[in-house]
Amino acid sequence: MYDSKPSDGQVVELILAMGEGERRALDGLYKCTSSLVFSALMRILRNRADAEDALQNVYVKAWRGAARFHPDRSGLAWLMTIARNEAIDTLRAHRRQAPSDDMPDDIVDNLASTESRYIVRQKIKICLSRLSRAQANAILGVYQLGYTYREMAERAAIPENTVRTRLHRGLILLRACLNRDGDDVDRPEGESEGDDDRGLDAN
Repeated sequence: MYDSKPSDGQVVELILAMGEGERRALDGLYKCTSSLVFSALMRILRNRADAEDALQNVYVKAWRGAARFHPDRSGLAWLMTIARNEAIDTLRAHRRQAPSDDMPDDIVDNLASTESRYIVRQKIKICLSRLSRAQANAILGVYQLGYTYREMAERAAIPENTVRTRLHRGLILLRACLNRDGDDVDRPEGESEGDDDRGLDAN
C-alpha cells in the first residue's frame, strides 16, 4: 500500500487519523515507517535488542501523542524526534544500571583498531582520567549518555561552543594518549583538573 519511503503527507494523514482514535492508522504508520525508525534507532543504540524494544515504545508514544500533533508539522520529523528521544532515554537507563567504571561500547568501537576490546577499554579509562574533568565529562556526556551539545550546555550553564571545544580537544588528547599506550597527557592551558562542566552529574 505504501512505498518503502512514505511521503510526509501520508505520514501526516496517518498521525491525524491516530489522533481521532483510529487504530488501523497506527498499523499503517508502523508498516510504512518502522524500517526508517528502526534504522535511526540502530544508529544511536548499536544494539538490535535495544532498538527493537525502543521501536515498540516509539509507536506507543506516537499513539498517545497523536492527538496533540499539529498538521502543519512534518510527520516524519515528529516521529523521528520521538525515536531519538526514546533512544537517548534507553542510553541513559543503561548508564544508570551500569557500573560507574564501565566504558561505552561506542567509544571503544570508534577508537579501537586491532587490539582486544578489553585492553582498549582499560586504556580509555586511564586516558580519560588524565584529561581535565571538563573534557572527560564532555566526552562521556555526548558519547555515553547521548546528550546533545545544547543539553550539555544547559546543564552546565555554559555556551554551546564551549562544549564543542572541550569535546574536540578532549578527543584529540584521548586519541593521542591511546596512541602512546596510555602515557600521560598534558592538560591544555586554562583547563585544570577542577574544571567541571557538570555534564554528567548535574540534575
